[in-house]
Amino acid sequence: MIGSIGYGLHHVLSQTLVRFACIGHGAANAIMLPRSIPALARRFPESLGRLQHALGEDPGAAASRLCALSGATHLSELGVSEEQLDQCADEAAARAELHLTPPPADRDELRELYVAAY
Repeated sequence: MIGSIGYGLHHVLSQTLVRFACIGHGAANAIMLPRSIPALARRFPESLGRLQHALGEDPGAAASRLCALSGATHLSELGVSEEQLDQCADEAAARAELHLTPPPADRDELRELYVAAY
């Protein structure tokens, strides 16, 4: 499936952390999801509204609960440094897949999302 649709904002954030901050795939996704959902909601409010209806609660709250179950809720708990946040923001900003989540996030937005997860 990924081969046919590519990666959007959330996966760009998470996969970049895996590659450049050397944290696990599951942890990266769990920590970033509560932070990426608001960014996705700004871009796709109707879709997130449908998700909220299906979940019976705010998707961000559900993501935060799942993140808490993962054992780490912040990147700093996994040894990610502030310097790595900058590197990940630079690397993520260069990824063409960001255009799959219009409007594409710029480096400043990406860094803000990483800082929120730090």
